Amino acid sequence: MAVHIITSQSSQSNGILALQLQAQLVLRSYKSAWLMLQKLRRAMVNPDRSRLGDLVEVDESELPFRSRNDLADAPRAGRSPVGKMFVAGAVELCEEGWP
Repeated sequence: MAVHIITSQSSQSNGILALQLQAQLVLRSYKSAWLMLQKLRRAMVNPDRSRLGDLVEVDESELPFRSRNDLADAPRAGRSPVGKMFVAGAVELCEEGWP
């Protein structure tokens, strides 16, 4: 979610502030938002990075994402995105199949 917010804001203006990211992600800590923003910015502008190539493995998962006021055992119907955060990852594999 943070990557989406940062990249969509970056194309429209000079970027996003940690305070804005904190509010949009409903984080309690400004420090967490600031650190996440710095790490993502650093990852996006690394001049020595290379694109993934050859054999790339991609996977997705979902994590529970609830606020303090949500009921932990509230029923969620089917594939509802309510109360979930979707995460995707990709890794380049060598010929032997190792990352």
